Amino acid sequence: MQEYTIGRLKGRFFVVWYEKGGKRRRYRRDAETREAAEAEARDILLSATAQKSQLTVEMIWHAYSETVVGRPVHEDMKYTGRSVLPWFGSLRPDQISANDCRAYIADRKRAGIQDGTIWTQLGKLRTCLNWAEKTGLIERASYIERPSKPAPKERHLTRDEIKKLLSVDCAPHIKLAIRLMLSTAARVTAVLELTWDRVVFSRRQIILRTGEGRRKGRAIVPMNDGLHSALIDAHEAALSEYMIE
Repeated sequence: MQEYTIGRLKGRFFVVWYEKGGKRRRYRRDAETREAAEAEARDILLSATAQKSQLTVEMIWHAYSETVVGRPVHEDMKYTGRSVLPWFGSLRPDQISANDCRAYIADRKRAGIQDGTIWTQLGKLRTCLNWAEKTGLIERASYIERPSKPAPKERHLTRDEIKKLLSVDCAPHIKLAIRLMLSTAARVTAVLELTWDRVVFSRRQIILRTGEGRRKGRAIVPMNDGLHSALIDAHEAALSEYMIE
């Protein structure tokens, strides 16, 4: 991307760059912070220095990647680009057809790549093009056809695996969280949100639902003997309203 600078005048940020002939270009931005001004500057610079009809997928891919620097998705974009860009990089977004996507899918499958990985790779391409449309870099994002998303894999722990997991030497709050997830099948977020007022010791029940919204949501689950004993000990030592401190 072309070099530019961010400045501030009369309380407003602006972006400045010089064209090839030396002409100075300056645009005022609406951002309230320098970080937001930086993001806006990249969009306006790319939009002003490249005609929409000239933007290729590779240009858009790298422009989007610059907006997520410092986040895990940035590394994902670099890795995924090794597969996606050789196929689509030189094309304009409006040149991509369903047949191109199907050819890519077929090629990846011949290389032994699973549908889940292909689904993710083409999903990154779709994200880039949708971002380019929303920011005004292109008129319309082409539809990116993907294989059906495979069903998630399910595997139940064996009794021996559960014993090994519970025997691991770790902090008390981590062990309690493991017991709760094993005994209730609750997700991590649900366990971390649990408060002691949702534990009914007299009935040996844990109320996972939060009471928010009209949907059925989370369940009310029973405690087994091991969890009941662990919760009694944890409750006696509790320092806050949350079960996992």
